[in-house]
Amino acid sequence: MPGPLRLMTYNVQLLPLIAGVFEGTVSVPQALLGLFPKGATDSIARAEAAAKDLLAIPVRERPHVIGLNEVFSEDGRSTLIDALQPVWPHVIESVHEGDLEEDAGLMVFSQLPFQSLPNGSDRAERFYSTDAGDDSWASKAAVLVQVDTPVEATTLVFTHLQASYIGEDQHRAVREAQLREVRELVEEVLGPDPGVWAHVIVAGDLNVRGDAGMKSDEWFDIFDRPGHPFGERFADGWIEMRPPNESRDHDPGSTHRVRATQEEMRLDYLCRLKPLDAHELVAHHMRVGHRDVSDHYALEGLFQLRDDHCQPSTATDIDGQGPVAGTPDPNQPRTSMVYAVQIDIKQLGGLYWIWIPRPGTYTFHAEPAMVYDTYADTDISTPLERIDELSVSELPPDLQWPYHEFGGRGDPVGQTFVNRSPLLVAVRSRTGRPLSGTLMIFEHLGDSPATAIALPPHLDVEVPFPANQLLGSNDEAWFRVMPRPTLMSKPRTEQVVVRFRSGGSGTLEALDAGMGSLGSATGSGEQGHSFVATAGDDFFVKITRDSDQQVGQVIRWETPVSYLRLDRGFTIHVNDETGPDWPGADEPELEIRMDGDSVPLLETTWDDADTGEDWPGLVDQLWFEAVKRGWTSKSIGFSESIDVVIIEPDPPLGMAHGVVSHAVETLSPNEPPERKRTMAINVFDTVSDGTYTLACTLSRDPGA
Repeated sequence: MPGPLRLMTYNVQLLPLIAGVFEGTVSVPQALLGLFPKGATDSIARAEAAAKDLLAIPVRERPHVIGLNEVFSEDGRSTLIDALQPVWPHVIESVHEGDLEEDAGLMVFSQLPFQSLPNGSDRAERFYSTDAGDDSWASKAAVLVQVDTPVEATTLVFTHLQASYIGEDQHRAVREAQLREVRELVEEVLGPDPGVWAHVIVAGDLNVRGDAGMKSDEWFDIFDRPGHPFGERFADGWIEMRPPNESRDHDPGSTHRVRATQEEMRLDYLCRLKPLDAHELVAHHMRVGHRDVSDHYALEGLFQLRDDHCQPSTATDIDGQGPVAGTPDPNQPRTSMVYAVQIDIKQLGGLYWIWIPRPGTYTFHAEPAMVYDTYADTDISTPLERIDELSVSELPPDLQWPYHEFGGRGDPVGQTFVNRSPLLVAVRSRTGRPLSGTLMIFEHLGDSPATAIALPPHLDVEVPFPANQLLGSNDEAWFRVMPRPTLMSKPRTEQVVVRFRSGGSGTLEALDAGMGSLGSATGSGEQGHSFVATAGDDFFVKITRDSDQQVGQVIRWETPVSYLRLDRGFTIHVNDETGPDWPGADEPELEIRMDGDSVPLLETTWDDADTGEDWPGLVDQLWFEAVKRGWTSKSIGFSESIDVVIIEPDPPLGMAHGVVSHAVETLSPNEPPERKRTMAINVFDTVSDGTYTLACTLSRDPGA
């Protein structure tokens, strides 16, 4: 049996000129006068960027099949074919009804051969009988193919439904009619009896908002209403990325960014056939990526036959099975806990998911045949980075025995992770073959230096003292502070603070790795330790209490460090260029500095900035410049601000007519751990000012 199917849907926004007029990126006078020489160059540049992005995917992780939406530009189409066909040789170049309309904008690239269908072709097409508004310029359609992975005759349907332009409900009836025709297309190829529909996936931009910010009930009407022509047969795959027994998305799964407002929403889907038996095809994992090229992000899914605990929604809950060591016993000191999770993967290349329903510090000891990734429940697209290692030999003796009894084949050195929200763990076989074994999970409760709890920045962490019971043998709570590196390595002062409840008191002591004291504070209320942070100079914090009846203490690490998350995108959007929108364009110059450095991190120009466009390639340019300075992550640390200067020169006068500097400040103590910053930047012009929008994401924790 073949391994899993890696499938991607991606709206790359290679629009035709007429769509550019409606979108505002091409003015009506330009279109009327034929003054659009950059129409082709823009599409080619975006196609080249999309292809570069896809080819950068590691070979073993590349999608087997990619369905693209909005490939309307013929020059862009040719660029994609030239770049991608050597890797994905089986191609559907276009879906076109043959009249004066644009084609459907659909392309399919595949590493897997397309199988012959009953119609004698390698594809079946359905051109929708209903469309509306600007979408009427295109031959809106769906295209169906079959591949032999992960099972024989896996049916894939790619489509792009009617858009709404004024409110989410606009043209809702048109989308319902088109979804009905998607079902009819499947019936046409496979027959009307759903009992013989083997394995079907529908992929594409459905233009139906599916995130928590939706203002319409259209999603519920499709996927929850009995008898809906599409929803009674197909399920939204993203909702199976929720933790077990959850009715809401923890990860919003946003796949679209409104350029003008920077609002994000979920519009792109991978829908699977609803179960008819125990052997249905499901997404073992879905993730969102490739955020820099288009106003949509790519949605990827790993599809295989259903297996036990193969999705986040069916994950094994460690609390449900309980610890094998460290079980709370009021007659004994409370200690850290050990869990032994039995992993059983039957499907080739499949996953086994584990749910850890609370934040904290955890160490995983895996067998050699296992590979695993840990995720925050709020972001299942980005694996967490480990913070350290922990050997079984470093654990208290009474917590070592399970590793010999349950995990004897496991690596004695485990990988340690910390997160401020609950975790999901995806386990897979290193070879892709079926797997049976044990993953050991150690939950740190701070009862010794080796089992110290790592502190996430700006998070109130409860000190785990039990009431009328010791924590560990000495009733000490141990924490670990790991100062973060920043690109500019500017000195900064940080502090760790413990708050005792009313009537409570105790001691906070900071200690270095050799257990030498760095300072202490004793008393009631709030006690703290301030220090000049140096990246890599980790230290411990020990909390003691004056009575074992005192509980509810809270510890917090305060640091000014934030991260610019390039993996979340960095955009400068032209809402309105300076002066007349035609026939010329802005030629802005951009300068970005980190933490007040005298040397800019990035200096670049854009020689053809038009209304409605994003400054191209900023993420790659920023990352390249950061790497030149020794940084390796797409999360760039800073401790003060990112200063952005936009200069719009005036070539006729040889002088600047618009200079704007704007500071992107670090996250304040009361802000959430991740926030999208959006700023309007006004650029002065003697005829008419221009307006740009800068959008970026800041977080307290780095991404992968």
